[in-house]
Amino acid sequence: MLTGALGRRTFLQLLSGGALALMAGCSPRPRGELLPYVVAPEAGEEQQIFATALPYLGMARGMLVESVAGRPIKIDGNPSHPASLGGSDIYAQAALFDLFDEKRLRMPLRSGRPAAFRQMLDEVKGWLGAGAEGLHILTRTVASPALQAAISALGARWHRYDPIWPVSLACRRPAHLRAPLQPCLVAFDADPLGMHPEHLRLAREWSALRPRLYVLESTPTLTGGRARQRHGLPPVEVERGLWALAARFGMAPAPEGEVRVEPAWLDRVEAELKRGDGLLLAGETLSPQAQALALRLNRRLNAPVDVLPALDQHLLSPNESLHELEGALQAGEVKVLLILEGNPVYERPQFANYLSRAGLTLHHSRVANETSQLCHWVLPASHELESWGDLRAYDGLLSLVQPLIQPLHQSTSGLELLARLKGDERDGYALIRDFWRGRPWDESLRRGFLEGSHSRPLEWSEREPGAAPAPVPETVLIFRPDAGVVDGQLAGNAWLQECPRPFSKLVWGNAVQLGRATAESLGVANGDLLELKVGQQSCTLPAWVEAWQPEGTLAVHFGFGGERGGYDVYPLRAEDAWQAAVGVRKVEGRVLPISTQAHHQLDGRAILQTEAAAVEVDLYGEKAPSESEAWGMVIDLEACIGCNACTVACQVENNIPTVGPAEAARGRELHWIRVDRYDHGERVDFQPVPCQHCENAPCEKVCPVGATMHSHDGLNQMVYNRCVGTRYCANNCPYKVRRFNFFDYWGRGSKGEAPSPPLNLGWFEGEPKNPEVTVRDRGVMEKCTYCVQRISAARIGADKENRAIADGEVVTACQAACPSQAIVFGNLADSGSRVARARSDRRNFALLGELNTKPRTTYLSRPNEVD
Repeated sequence: MLTGALGRRTFLQLLSGGALALMAGCSPRPRGELLPYVVAPEAGEEQQIFATALPYLGMARGMLVESVAGRPIKIDGNPSHPASLGGSDIYAQAALFDLFDEKRLRMPLRSGRPAAFRQMLDEVKGWLGAGAEGLHILTRTVASPALQAAISALGARWHRYDPIWPVSLACRRPAHLRAPLQPCLVAFDADPLGMHPEHLRLAREWSALRPRLYVLESTPTLTGGRARQRHGLPPVEVERGLWALAARFGMAPAPEGEVRVEPAWLDRVEAELKRGDGLLLAGETLSPQAQALALRLNRRLNAPVDVLPALDQHLLSPNESLHELEGALQAGEVKVLLILEGNPVYERPQFANYLSRAGLTLHHSRVANETSQLCHWVLPASHELESWGDLRAYDGLLSLVQPLIQPLHQSTSGLELLARLKGDERDGYALIRDFWRGRPWDESLRRGFLEGSHSRPLEWSEREPGAAPAPVPETVLIFRPDAGVVDGQLAGNAWLQECPRPFSKLVWGNAVQLGRATAESLGVANGDLLELKVGQQSCTLPAWVEAWQPEGTLAVHFGFGGERGGYDVYPLRAEDAWQAAVGVRKVEGRVLPISTQAHHQLDGRAILQTEAAAVEVDLYGEKAPSESEAWGMVIDLEACIGCNACTVACQVENNIPTVGPAEAARGRELHWIRVDRYDHGERVDFQPVPCQHCENAPCEKVCPVGATMHSHDGLNQMVYNRCVGTRYCANNCPYKVRRFNFFDYWGRGSKGEAPSPPLNLGWFEGEPKNPEVTVRDRGVMEKCTYCVQRISAARIGADKENRAIADGEVVTACQAACPSQAIVFGNLADSGSRVARARSDRRNFALLGELNTKPRTTYLSRPNEVD
């Protein structure tokens, strides 16, 4: 009952006014046709799925985006798209964070102050007049045909740089090859399962084929972790190993001097390749001569390798490089410089010395960064999920990019910005429709790509490889992109910052990796500071001892520094070099990097097994399982590549907040799935560990308020509003998979609570979370739920049709994201289900099965390799 001066009518008026305000604050759907990938839902239902493409390393992967009430809430792989085949990765999963990032630019800025877009156009026209003489455009790799055509139509000089793809794809270097995986793979500093534009397709093929894999590499990679035989060597020794192998086939002269590759490894690889069905993979960091030699050897082996044309083939001329732009700036030839996204001042520090020589500088970017600070104009860039466009995949397949939401700010896509500079006021939809005229638009939009648009292979003449490189006696510093923030473009994404790196398990920063013997020779341990000097540049970083890092080498990952956290190592990198001679010495001080490797340990127990363990003691008795539904999961450790896609997919699906570096250092990260790493000499195993949903759950026995309990279908559930935060359940869980909200990490609490960690944490107020999942409060325990919301949705749908839930109808978020299909979920009560068949595999084992907790999640062991 309402009392006081506020009457019923007044209350209803205020309520309706608030509802109107809320409606006004919602972003409408984008103009134009958005065609769903699947059949449209029934009237009244608001959930739809659309096909689109998202870039990775500049190239397209096909994705399906779930939209609820006109807003995107979840991204998964498009099973019809050849570049993803239904798999996804941490970058696609975390794209929603970038879309709703609070640090995104809201409006155009002129010298740091808000300004009108029309003012920018007038100023550009004042500098250029009626023509385009003096207009220069700087981009990274551009795989969009529509954007390429728009740049060309503008009549400007176009320059390109890229810290990861420093040379245009294919053509000039025969490294950009495409081939189906073969039963025998030999990789030389190549990481097809990790940092590769086609890693989703390759991971799916690898999982289906399970090839015999042999690896030489200079830094730990996901591909090396799956190898039958893997050896870590300095970069030059990896190339010398390639020459030694080619010499055995008479394809190149043998290297002079001693080769550090073990003869037994060469003998084994030679025998495997001579059996047929072999393929050599040469990584992008190898020299052009080494890549040419790998192509020559592949042709000798009759490997089905294609050399593909460059996606930006018109930029093959060295006259369009960043060096040429610097020369034009120094000569005073640049009236207007437009930088489309990227951050060249950060990635190429010397570029800052030239930028001020341009008459007018414009930076088109989603967030402010080092380049924006030195430009006259900063123009907000639209996210791929709020703009129209197109992208080519690594093999040239043309994909459509369609928006799921109207631009949240006063932003434009690159296509729209270039059109405005040319006097064209059409929006992105009209521009892309015009460019796609004559192509099957509706069908391509539904599928997400244009059927049959792959690039045609080029003819490529063999080149003489020349002599092998000479050994390098000094210590080598190796530069690599980070597995989370890549080159730094994603450093503002807290989901990626807090996702543990596959090998080091570092979060929120970087370190210099070195082998154990190298660390001993320098007298350093984890956290000790090392000064690295390359030429006249120096940088101080904490040490991190990595057992898989080759001795005599140091490895650093760029993409950090300043507000990004960690340390900026770009100044040490000469242009696009992947390695450099380095001077190193220990200095005073100590900064321990944050690593989750030692968090949630299962000490003193056999973790990875190849056969079922005997039960030590039965403390729980038996429970009668449900006859109709008994949900369970099987994870194949042979298929798992350790990519962490499951971890981030679970975070997005289940509204799991980030906690920041301070809390992560205390072991308080909230991920419901962790991926443990176990070393066995030259072999590494990855094991995803979610809640095991034990039938005899130790957590249930100790909860004093019954907040954790068993459901009728075997799920170990949490009743959040019962939980009083005793944490008894977490202490009694032998798998250490329960997470406690020590603070209100969503930032909704009262004053006086723990300060918010730096960078963007969780989703800001008003941003949509998954509406099917409860957001937990401070003082509440949480854990994996087997995506119970998806089980409930499938059950409701089955009940409507008066049938049982079909096998495969319930797909958990981690299962949907896994690129190698290592996770199987389903109803164990259905003897014909995939999960029940996987349980009957002789490799099946329960984690800590000797405790008789009877977990519903079990594993398929990775067998020992047989020679």
